[in-house]
Amino acid sequence: MNAIAPAQPHYGIFPQSESATETDLFSEEISRKGYVVKEQLLDVETCKRLCKWSEEQNSLRNKKYGKEQLAMIGEENLIRLPLQQNEAFFNFFIKHPWLESLLSKLFEKTQSFYRLNQQNIVLNESDSSHGQAAWHRDLPYHAGINSVTNAYSVLITLTDFTLENGATHIVPGSHLHAKLPSWHYINKYQEQVCCPIGSAIIFDSLLLHKAGKNHSGRPRIAVNHLFTLPTFQQQISIPRALRAAENKWHQKLPLSDRRVLGFDTDIFEDEQMLINKKLKNYVKQA
Repeated sequence: MNAIAPAQPHYGIFPQSESATETDLFSEEISRKGYVVKEQLLDVETCKRLCKWSEEQNSLRNKKYGKEQLAMIGEENLIRLPLQQNEAFFNFFIKHPWLESLLSKLFEKTQSFYRLNQQNIVLNESDSSHGQAAWHRDLPYHAGINSVTNAYSVLITLTDFTLENGATHIVPGSHLHAKLPSWHYINKYQEQVCCPIGSAIIFDSLLLHKAGKNHSGRPRIAVNHLFTLPTFQQQISIPRALRAAENKWHQKLPLSDRRVLGFDTDIFEDEQMLINKKLKNYVKQA
């Protein structure tokens, strides 16, 4: 990231945004352009280790559910909520200090707090189709544009993103309009976001995007996150998933981390569950 730009000669009515820190600069870029890229968020060795784990889990998933059946329902080469099985996907991603700082800045205008809505590993195999290759927004059935953005997506690359392996296509500025642009406009102004392994692509979740076609002979792997206000229902109930997991690593987390995962905003099954939860919190605060 370049140093803060000095003032330049100007005239006329000139109200202007202030960007005093790197976080300010990234926030401004996302607001105006719709996305930004942070390179070297993770080191190469960590990415390679997580890539290997992802491919192993994908093979186990194919055996468990059947590869053909997963393809039939659009769930092939997609691992849902990897942090349920592997704490590294919480420590290296959700708890990354730089990312925490940026998300706090982005959600500041909402006057609320953010929660992890979903986390998925996407494995784009070479010369094969993938459900993410269709144009979409990460809130696909959310109509209109909000005055204050309440959802951001974070795609962390575990391999290089190149033209050859189908780096993500985006349409800059498409998050600013409820009505999506024409195919003519999309074809003319779309961009591919090429970046090295270990990068983070952070974007407004209403930005129009899709996965590219991979012709590299090797898989392109990334971990996608959707962070939203707590009023959005999680794709998978993360608290229930973690309680059901064999590894109970979440039990040692402080309350602030548990809140990001949704432990204090999960849906109650019935009144008894709600009362018990409130009584438990009351005792802790007393």
